[in-house]
Amino acid sequence: MRSKRMWIGVLGILGALSLGLTVAQAGVSDIFGTDHDLGTTAVPTCMQCHTPHKAKGPYLWARDFSAVYPSLTGLMKLCFSCHDGGVTNVGEFMVAPGIVNHEVNVGVEGEDCDRCHDPHVDNWKFVTDTAIPTEYRNANLCSACHTGDIGVSHPLVETNKPIDRVWNPYASPADFSGTRLFNAAGDTEVPTGTGNIKCATCHVPHGSVDAVGLNSMLYVDPASEHSPICENCHQ
Repeated sequence: MRSKRMWIGVLGILGALSLGLTVAQAGVSDIFGTDHDLGTTAVPTCMQCHTPHKAKGPYLWARDFSAVYPSLTGLMKLCFSCHDGGVTNVGEFMVAPGIVNHEVNVGVEGEDCDRCHDPHVDNWKFVTDTAIPTEYRNANLCSACHTGDIGVSHPLVETNKPIDRVWNPYASPADFSGTRLFNAAGDTEVPTGTGNIKCATCHVPHGSVDAVGLNSMLYVDPASEHSPICENCHQ
């Protein structure tokens, strides 16, 4: 009888632990079914990036990329292990020479690449749920953090259609110059005809031409008195 009661108790404890783990890991398990669900029979999804033993960093990284990216630290080192074009062409322009990326506080949790991206979710560009309100998970993403930084914002209604409205770093050759228009919701680019001005019309977090405004075209041309990004619409 004692043996039977003992096993019932053990099973109860195991069941409670199992339930607790399920609840605790519910958020992280959101990775299943997303573009980052890279699991195979040999290497399950989580093990693609993490390992519980002999890990290589504070995020329990399964691999150490220091030798491959000696100049990179923080989360960039892990992100670039795939997003440098070697594994996926999505984001490979981030390491292209001459382009600028949004600044981060390297190694600071919530302020590194994870300021805007969470590999465990599958919404707009993997933007973090907690950091970005739903209404900004679109081409007005900048406003989630930069609301109020300037006195007057450019109106978000189209006036003049841009001469160059293509910004496409995945083109061959890559095109890092142009101002795009979007639909009213800001979740779809409008390549021709009438569209709407959003933050991403003029600003890009990856692949900009300057570090100050993260502009998609030069605000001031040092060789002339012109402003390419303004005159692209206002001829």
